[in-house]
Amino acid sequence: RPDLCKIRTVENSMENIMQAITEAEEKAAAIKAEATARATEIVAAAEKKAAETEKNAVAVCKAYKATQTKAALEKADAQYAADVAKNSAEAKAKSEEKMQNVDGAVLRIVGRIVGVDS
Repeated sequence: RPDLCKIRTVENSMENIMQAITEAEEKAAAIKAEATARATEIVAAAEKKAAETEKNAVAVCKAYKATQTKAALEKADAQYAADVAKNSAEAKAKSEEKMQNVDGAVLRIVGRIVGVDS
């Protein structure tokens, strides 16, 4: 009978081991399911945050573009006005200088040709 006791003890030990393995597998499956659900939540939150970040970045870039464009246009307009004023002044000065060098007789001839009395 001692062999029978050893066999029953081994059977009980095997059953305990099998039960422990089954319990461990169930716990592992539960942990995996919980981790998968949590990972899904994290991914969804990250995607939402990424979309918000992109939307905000686009808005910031549009505003920056608008202010930079406005500043560049204002600078270009100011430079254009300055160039026009400078060139107009130079043209007027040259014209006046040339007119001072014109002899009175030439003015009379030109006046007769164009029909203006001097």
